[in-house]
Amino acid sequence: ALFAGLAALVGAQNQSPSALDQKQALARNRQLLRAAVENSLELGAKGDALERAGTCNRLVKVWAGEVERAARDNETARAVELAGHLNRVVEKGVADNLRSARRKIEVGSPMERELVRRRDEALDVITPLQSSLDQVARRHRELDVVVVALSHVRKNLQDSIDVAGK
Repeated sequence: ALFAGLAALVGAQNQSPSALDQKQALARNRQLLRAAVENSLELGAKGDALERAGTCNRLVKVWAGEVERAARDNETARAVELAGHLNRVVEKGVADNLRSARRKIEVGSPMERELVRRRDEALDVITPLQSSLDQVARRHRELDVVVVALSHVRKNLQDSIDVAGK
């Protein structure tokens, strides 16, 4: 899924981009590509769901920064596309791993504090991004869909360590 997202990211900048457009798109996406590849390699070495969630949190920070930058730079189509990829990283990388870890971690245990910390790391990125994009969306209504999607992702993150879902 991560590599499919990368392919879409690289390929979806324009329908028929010029060489200059391709060069500029690659330069803008270089940090994202590097972070995604490094993250994928590191994830392969992690056996523990809690560690994988932490690794994915680092990727979430990088992608969230790019979503916000694109929105601030009035690149709304790029912001919407990147936010879709970000949401998948949060859902499949962070929340799913937190759910998996939750099933093995007892309530009140020292590991539960770590579980909460990993969830809060992601929320500490998603919540201010949602707020920032909400302000930008007042000028660019196309970003409303991103704000709504981030709200759902944030709710899923909050629920990911709920004992009832254990």
